[in-house]
Amino acid sequence: MKMPDPGPSTQGDYVDVMFFRDERGKVLAAQQYRDSGKSYSEPVEGIKGKRIEPKFSTRIESGTGDVFPVVHCASGAVWVGKPVNVK
Repeated sequence: MKMPDPGPSTQGDYVDVMFFRDERGKVLAAQQYRDSGKSYSEPVEGIKGKRIEPKFSTRIESGTGDVFPVVHCASGAVWVGKPVNVK
């Protein structure tokens, strides 16, 4: 999943969580992000660099069915993308 550029950061907001869910709403995989666009698993640098739009990739088990990409912003805005069928 990749955010369009420009994304929420151009509106003074930022993505705090990106995740994939199934058709029942179960979260299959998720990643949290800092206001810089970097994930919490990435190292923090001493000097804050340019803000980036976050990216998230994961593996989904075959046979899962419809999987929805979801983006949650710090402001509370939520975007749910079109489903992708994982056969």
